[in-house]
Amino acid sequence: MKYEVEPTEMTPKVSLDSETGVLEISGKSFWENADSLYEPVLNWLEEVYLPKPAAQTRLTVQLDYFNTATAKALLGVFKKLEKIEAKGGSTQIIWRFNELDEDLEDSGLDYQELTSVKIVLEPFKED
Repeated sequence: MKYEVEPTEMTPKVSLDSETGVLEISGKSFWENADSLYEPVLNWLEEVYLPKPAAQTRLTVQLDYFNTATAKALLGVFKKLEKIEAKGGSTQIIWRFNELDEDLEDSGLDYQELTSVKIVLEPFKED
């Protein structure tokens, strides 16, 4: 089962696939009411994905910008992935950021300390 949200100027693309275990959040996320975007994501993870996760779960996060409300929501997503690991599942978060953006790199480092899920920092060069 898939869950997808198309991006807007203020919200990211969200693509979740329960069969492949490939999850993605990318773009900009500075919608003040972040709960309205991320609550369905958290519900999908809890109700659809967690009961029967794929053999390996890989979440790629590539946000150009995100606000405090999104930061809290992302932590909620990461905590859901911890539940998969607690059941013996394999999870990984790829935190992609422009190599020139120290704030996004620092955010990835902060999340490494806040969650037990392995977070791989992956810098890239802007074209």
